[in-house]
Amino acid sequence: MYRRYTIDEIKNKVIETLGNHEEGMSSMELADAIHVNRMTITKYLNVLSAIGLIKKKKIGSINVWTRESGVDDIEFPLNYIHVQQKFLTALLGYNKRESSKILLNIIYSESEISKVLKEIIIPSLNTINEIYNRGRLGKTELIYLNNLLFDLLSVIEIHYKNIEYNKNIHNIFIAGNEDQILYSKILSLVSEVSNCDTIYLGNIGQHIDPFFDIDLQRHITKFWSHKKGTKVIFLCCSDESSLKFLMSTADYIKRKMTEIIKIVLFVKPEILNLTKDLKFDFIASDLTSLIIWLEELIKQIRTKF
Repeated sequence: MYRRYTIDEIKNKVIETLGNHEEGMSSMELADAIHVNRMTITKYLNVLSAIGLIKKKKIGSINVWTRESGVDDIEFPLNYIHVQQKFLTALLGYNKRESSKILLNIIYSESEISKVLKEIIIPSLNTINEIYNRGRLGKTELIYLNNLLFDLLSVIEIHYKNIEYNKNIHNIFIAGNEDQILYSKILSLVSEVSNCDTIYLGNIGQHIDPFFDIDLQRHITKFWSHKKGTKVIFLCCSDESSLKFLMSTADYIKRKMTEIIKIVLFVKPEILNLTKDLKFDFIASDLTSLIIWLEELIKQIRTKF
Protein backbone atom coordinates (compact mmCIF):
# COMPACT_ATOMS: atom_id res chain seq x y z
CA MET A 1 0.00 0.00 0.00
CA TYR A 2 1.26 3.47 -0.92
CA ARG A 3 1.52 6.09 1.82
CA ARG A 4 1.54 9.88 1.71
CA TYR A 5 4.91 11.62 2.04
CA THR A 6 5.91 15.23 2.47
CA ILE A 7 8.09 16.82 -0.21
CA ASP A 8 11.05 16.65 2.18
CA GLU A 9 10.56 12.93 2.78
CA ILE A 10 10.24 12.19 -0.93
CA LYS A 11 13.25 14.37 -1.71
CA ASN A 12 15.45 12.46 0.74
CA LYS A 13 14.22 9.07 -0.51
CA VAL A 14 14.71 9.97 -4.19
CA ILE A 15 18.22 11.39 -3.60
CA GLU A 16 19.22 8.35 -1.54
CA THR A 17 17.78 5.87 -4.04
CA LEU A 18 19.35 7.54 -7.08
CA GLY A 19 22.66 7.68 -5.22
CA ASN A 20 22.66 3.87 -5.28
CA HIS A 21 21.79 3.73 -9.00
CA GLU A 22 24.30 5.81 -10.91
CA GLU A 23 22.92 4.51 -14.22
CA GLY A 24 19.60 6.19 -13.43
CA MET A 25 16.05 4.99 -12.86
CA SER A 26 12.74 5.50 -14.61
CA SER A 27 9.77 7.16 -12.91
CA MET A 28 8.08 3.77 -12.52
CA GLU A 29 11.19 2.22 -10.97
CA LEU A 30 11.49 5.10 -8.49
CA ALA A 31 7.78 4.91 -7.61
CA ASP A 32 8.11 1.20 -6.84
CA ALA A 33 11.38 1.65 -4.95
CA ILE A 34 10.11 4.29 -2.54
CA HIS A 35 6.48 3.13 -2.50
CA VAL A 36 4.86 6.23 -3.96
CA ASN A 37 1.97 6.38 -6.41
CA ARG A 38 3.31 6.62 -9.98
CA MET A 39 1.20 9.68 -10.79
CA THR A 40 2.45 11.40 -7.65
CA ILE A 41 6.12 10.62 -8.22
CA THR A 42 6.14 12.37 -11.61
CA LYS A 43 5.01 15.63 -10.02
CA TYR A 44 7.68 15.44 -7.32
CA LEU A 45 10.43 14.48 -9.76
CA ASN A 46 9.70 17.59 -11.81
CA VAL A 47 9.91 19.69 -8.64
CA LEU A 48 13.25 18.14 -7.65
CA SER A 49 14.52 18.73 -11.17
CA ALA A 50 13.53 22.40 -10.95
CA ILE A 51 15.38 22.65 -7.64
CA GLY A 52 18.44 21.25 -9.37
CA LEU A 53 18.86 18.11 -7.27
CA ILE A 54 18.15 15.62 -10.06
CA LYS A 55 18.14 15.62 -13.85
CA LYS A 56 16.44 13.57 -16.52
CA LYS A 57 17.39 12.24 -19.92
CA LYS A 58 15.13 10.59 -22.45
CA ILE A 59 16.01 7.08 -23.56
CA GLY A 60 13.53 6.11 -26.22
CA SER A 61 10.11 6.87 -24.76
CA ILE A 62 11.26 6.60 -21.14
CA ASN A 63 12.47 9.38 -18.85
CA VAL A 64 15.50 8.24 -16.88
CA TRP A 65 16.34 10.20 -13.73
CA THR A 66 19.80 10.58 -12.24
CA ARG A 67 21.20 12.47 -9.28
CA GLU A 68 22.62 15.85 -10.26
CA SER A 69 26.41 15.85 -10.09
CA GLY A 70 27.88 17.78 -7.18
CA VAL A 71 24.67 17.74 -5.17
CA ASP A 72 25.39 18.72 -1.58
CA ASP A 73 21.94 18.30 -0.16
CA ILE A 74 20.76 20.67 2.56
CA GLU A 75 19.89 18.94 5.80
CA PHE A 76 16.65 19.69 7.63
CA PRO A 77 15.91 21.18 10.07
CA LEU A 78 17.91 24.00 8.55
CA ASN A 79 21.19 25.25 9.92
CA TYR A 80 20.59 28.81 8.68
CA ILE A 81 24.17 29.94 9.26
CA HIS A 82 25.49 27.08 7.13
CA VAL A 83 22.94 27.66 4.39
CA GLN A 84 23.55 31.42 4.36
CA GLN A 85 27.30 30.87 3.95
CA LYS A 86 26.66 28.37 1.17
CA PHE A 87 24.27 30.79 -0.54
CA LEU A 88 26.71 33.71 -0.22
CA THR A 89 29.53 31.62 -1.65
CA ALA A 90 27.35 30.82 -4.67
CA LEU A 91 26.47 34.50 -5.10
CA LEU A 92 30.08 35.71 -4.91
CA GLY A 93 30.99 32.97 -7.38
CA TYR A 94 28.34 34.37 -9.75
CA ASN A 95 26.72 30.94 -9.73
CA LYS A 96 23.07 31.73 -10.36
CA ARG A 97 22.08 28.10 -10.82
CA GLU A 98 23.53 27.05 -7.47
CA SER A 99 22.01 30.08 -5.69
CA SER A 100 18.62 29.34 -7.19
CA LYS A 101 18.92 25.65 -6.34
CA ILE A 102 19.57 26.45 -2.69
CA LEU A 103 16.51 28.74 -2.48
CA LEU A 104 14.18 26.36 -4.29
CA ASN A 105 15.35 23.48 -2.15
CA ILE A 106 14.39 25.46 0.95
CA ILE A 107 11.08 26.71 -0.48
CA TYR A 108 9.89 23.25 -1.49
CA SER A 109 10.84 21.91 1.92
CA GLU A 110 8.13 24.15 3.40
CA SER A 111 10.46 26.51 5.26
CA GLU A 112 9.09 29.81 6.54
CA ILE A 113 9.77 32.32 3.76
CA SER A 114 10.11 35.36 6.03
CA LYS A 115 12.77 33.53 8.03
CA VAL A 116 14.62 32.65 4.82
CA LEU A 117 14.63 36.36 3.96
CA LYS A 118 15.82 37.39 7.43
CA GLU A 119 18.40 34.64 7.94
CA ILE A 120 19.74 34.11 4.42
CA ILE A 121 18.91 36.90 1.96
CA ILE A 122 19.43 39.98 4.18
CA PRO A 123 22.75 38.82 5.73
CA SER A 124 24.03 38.04 2.23
CA LEU A 125 22.99 41.47 0.98
CA ASN A 126 24.61 43.15 4.00
CA THR A 127 27.85 41.23 3.46
CA ILE A 128 27.98 42.16 -0.22
CA ASN A 129 27.53 45.84 0.65
CA GLU A 130 30.20 45.61 3.34
CA ILE A 131 32.65 44.02 0.91
CA TYR A 132 31.90 46.78 -1.59
CA ASN A 133 32.40 49.51 1.02
CA ARG A 134 35.79 48.01 1.86
CA GLY A 135 36.82 48.36 -1.77
CA ARG A 136 36.95 44.62 -2.42
CA LEU A 137 34.15 44.75 -5.00
CA GLY A 138 33.91 47.04 -8.00
CA LYS A 139 30.79 49.01 -8.94
CA THR A 140 30.06 46.70 -11.87
CA GLU A 141 30.32 43.65 -9.61
CA LEU A 142 27.95 45.26 -7.11
CA ILE A 143 25.41 46.01 -9.83
CA TYR A 144 25.64 42.45 -11.09
CA LEU A 145 25.20 40.92 -7.65
CA ASN A 146 22.26 43.22 -6.83
CA ASN A 147 20.57 42.23 -10.09
CA LEU A 148 21.27 38.58 -9.34
CA LEU A 149 19.71 38.92 -5.88
CA PHE A 150 16.68 40.68 -7.37
CA ASP A 151 16.23 37.79 -9.82
CA LEU A 152 16.47 35.31 -6.96
CA LEU A 153 13.81 37.22 -5.01
CA SER A 154 11.62 36.79 -8.06
CA VAL A 155 12.26 33.04 -7.85
CA ILE A 156 10.83 33.07 -4.33
CA GLU A 157 7.90 35.22 -5.43
CA ILE A 158 7.04 32.99 -8.38
CA HIS A 159 7.12 29.76 -6.38
CA TYR A 160 5.21 31.11 -3.41
CA LYS A 161 1.49 30.67 -3.96
CA ASN A 162 -0.49 33.52 -2.41
CA ILE A 163 -4.01 32.16 -2.62
CA GLU A 164 -5.97 34.91 -0.88
CA TYR A 165 -4.78 38.15 0.66
CA ASN A 166 -5.97 39.68 3.92
CA LYS A 167 -8.37 42.47 2.96
CA ASN A 168 -7.70 44.39 6.18
CA ILE A 169 -4.02 45.14 5.46
CA HIS A 170 -2.86 47.11 2.41
CA ASN A 171 0.83 47.89 1.92
CA ILE A 172 2.62 49.97 -0.72
CA PHE A 173 6.40 49.82 -1.09
CA ILE A 174 8.42 52.57 -2.76
CA ALA A 175 12.16 52.93 -3.31
CA GLY A 176 13.40 56.48 -3.58
CA ASN A 177 16.84 55.54 -4.87
CA GLU A 178 18.41 52.82 -6.97
CA ASP A 179 20.36 51.42 -4.01
CA GLN A 180 17.07 50.94 -2.13
CA ILE A 181 15.38 48.72 -4.73
CA LEU A 182 16.42 45.44 -3.12
CA TYR A 183 15.42 46.56 0.37
CA SER A 184 12.02 47.68 -0.85
CA LYS A 185 11.55 44.41 -2.76
CA ILE A 186 12.46 42.29 0.27
CA LEU A 187 9.95 44.17 2.41
CA SER A 188 7.23 43.77 -0.22
CA LEU A 189 7.95 40.05 -0.39
CA VAL A 190 7.54 39.73 3.39
CA SER A 191 4.20 41.50 3.02
CA GLU A 192 3.17 39.25 0.16
CA VAL A 193 4.05 35.95 1.83
CA SER A 194 2.14 37.21 4.88
CA ASN A 195 -0.91 37.40 2.58
CA CYS A 196 -1.24 41.18 2.73
CA ASP A 197 -2.62 43.19 -0.18
CA THR A 198 0.76 44.29 -1.57
CA ILE A 199 1.83 46.82 -4.18
CA TYR A 200 5.49 47.23 -5.13
CA LEU A 201 6.15 50.42 -7.09
CA GLY A 202 9.90 50.01 -7.43
CA ASN A 203 12.33 52.91 -7.80
CA ILE A 204 10.64 56.26 -8.45
CA GLY A 205 13.76 58.36 -7.76
CA GLN A 206 14.61 58.77 -11.43
CA HIS A 207 11.14 60.16 -12.13
CA ILE A 208 11.10 62.91 -9.50
CA ASP A 209 10.18 66.29 -10.98
CA PRO A 210 7.88 69.22 -9.96
CA PHE A 211 4.78 67.43 -11.31
CA PHE A 212 5.46 63.80 -10.46
CA ASP A 213 4.24 64.13 -6.88
CA ILE A 214 0.72 64.87 -8.17
CA ASP A 215 0.83 61.79 -10.39
CA LEU A 216 2.09 59.59 -7.55
CA GLN A 217 -0.53 60.91 -5.11
CA ARG A 218 -3.30 60.32 -7.62
CA HIS A 219 -2.33 56.75 -8.34
CA ILE A 220 -1.82 55.70 -4.72
CA THR A 221 -5.19 57.23 -3.85
CA LYS A 222 -6.69 55.30 -6.77
CA PHE A 223 -5.13 52.03 -5.57
CA TRP A 224 -6.69 52.46 -2.15
CA SER A 225 -9.93 54.32 -2.92
CA HIS A 226 -12.28 51.35 -2.35
CA LYS A 227 -10.24 49.39 0.16
CA LYS A 228 -11.00 49.26 3.87
CA GLY A 229 -8.59 48.57 6.69
CA THR A 230 -5.09 49.65 7.66
CA LYS A 231 -2.95 51.11 4.89
CA VAL A 232 0.83 51.47 5.16
CA ILE A 233 3.22 53.37 2.91
CA PHE A 234 6.79 52.04 3.14
CA LEU A 235 9.45 54.47 1.91
CA CYS A 236 13.05 53.37 1.37
CA CYS A 237 15.43 56.33 0.94
CA SER A 238 19.15 56.97 0.93
CA ASP A 239 19.39 60.71 0.27
CA GLU A 240 17.73 63.94 1.35
CA SER A 241 15.94 64.78 -1.90
CA SER A 242 14.12 61.45 -2.23
CA LEU A 243 13.28 61.49 1.50
CA LYS A 244 11.70 64.95 1.37
CA PHE A 245 9.82 64.23 -1.86
CA LEU A 246 8.34 60.92 -0.71
CA MET A 247 7.50 62.16 2.79
CA SER A 248 5.66 65.14 1.31
CA THR A 249 3.67 62.83 -0.97
CA ALA A 250 2.88 60.34 1.80
CA ASP A 251 1.88 63.09 4.23
CA TYR A 252 -0.54 64.55 1.66
CA ILE A 253 -2.16 61.14 1.12
CA LYS A 254 -2.45 60.55 4.86
CA ARG A 255 -4.22 63.90 5.35
CA LYS A 256 -6.51 63.43 2.35
CA MET A 257 -7.80 59.91 3.07
CA THR A 258 -10.03 59.16 6.04
CA GLU A 259 -8.82 55.61 6.77
CA ILE A 260 -5.91 54.70 9.04
CA ILE A 261 -2.71 55.31 7.10
CA LYS A 262 0.74 54.66 8.51
CA ILE A 263 4.01 56.00 7.11
CA VAL A 264 7.10 53.84 7.63
CA LEU A 265 10.66 54.82 6.75
CA PHE A 266 13.70 52.73 5.97
CA VAL A 267 16.72 55.01 5.63
CA LYS A 268 20.48 54.83 5.56
CA PRO A 269 22.08 55.60 8.94
CA GLU A 270 23.78 58.60 7.34
CA ILE A 271 20.47 60.44 6.88
CA LEU A 272 18.78 59.52 10.15
CA ASN A 273 19.45 63.03 11.44
CA LEU A 274 17.28 64.41 8.59
CA THR A 275 14.18 62.65 9.91
CA LYS A 276 13.86 64.25 13.36
CA ASP A 277 11.19 66.77 12.26
CA LEU A 278 9.23 64.35 10.04
CA LYS A 279 5.94 62.73 11.02
CA PHE A 280 6.11 58.98 10.62
CA ASP A 281 4.83 55.91 12.47
CA PHE A 282 8.03 53.88 12.45
CA ILE A 283 11.61 54.30 11.24
CA ALA A 284 14.53 51.91 10.92
CA SER A 285 17.92 51.71 9.29
CA ASP A 286 18.11 47.97 9.95
CA LEU A 287 15.93 45.88 7.63
CA THR A 288 15.41 42.99 10.03
CA SER A 289 14.02 45.37 12.68
CA LEU A 290 11.56 46.73 10.13
CA ILE A 291 10.46 43.25 9.11
CA ILE A 292 9.83 42.35 12.76
CA TRP A 293 7.75 45.54 13.13
CA LEU A 294 5.75 44.67 10.00
CA GLU A 295 5.10 41.11 11.17
CA GLU A 296 3.95 42.38 14.57
CA LEU A 297 1.60 44.88 12.92
CA ILE A 298 0.11 42.13 10.74
CA LYS A 299 -0.35 39.94 13.82
CA GLN A 300 -2.11 42.74 15.73
CA ILE A 301 -4.48 43.54 12.88
CA ARG A 302 -5.37 39.91 12.27
CA THR A 303 -6.16 39.50 15.96
CA LYS A 304 -8.83 42.20 15.68
CA PHE A 305 -10.71 40.48 12.87
